[in-house]
Amino acid sequence: MIKKTLRKNKILFFTSLFFLLFFSCENKEKHSEILYKNHMLKQNVLLKGDIKSYNKLYNYYEYENNLDELLTSSIIMANKYNDSNAQFQVFTIMMNAFYDSENDRYIWDKESLDIVFSYLKKAVLAGNANAVTNLKFHTSNYNDELTVTIKKDAKLSKYVE
Repeated sequence: MIKKTLRKNKILFFTSLFFLLFFSCENKEKHSEILYKNHMLKQNVLLKGDIKSYNKLYNYYEYENNLDELLTSSIIMANKYNDSNAQFQVFTIMMNAFYDSENDRYIWDKESLDIVFSYLKKAVLAGNANAVTNLKFHTSNYNDELTVTIKKDAKLSKYVE
């Protein structure tokens, strides 16, 4: 009786181990495929300014709730290819980095504020609707350094009045 129980336990153990290893390897392969695909999309962004590749990266990182990973590709698309959606994404990603959710406020240093502001300004002046909406929302809901900077800027102040 004890031998049968031990034998069943061994079979159960090895069967479980097999499935665990099998699914673990399968997950690693899927992860490797995703990494390779994302690498190729990033190359298309860097070398060609490919908007479809950028949008696929955006969708992937948004789904993964990890838009910080998109910052480098966004900067490339914003600066090298003047893409207003990417300009807005740089602004958004950096805004999130400086947001203190416990106190519902932004914590800025001067250099970072200048960078964030410059990307918002580029996106707004390029006619990006999301940037214009965000500009209006921010200036009507926050009285911080960014709001003051926006209201002082002759080209952007007309959007908030």
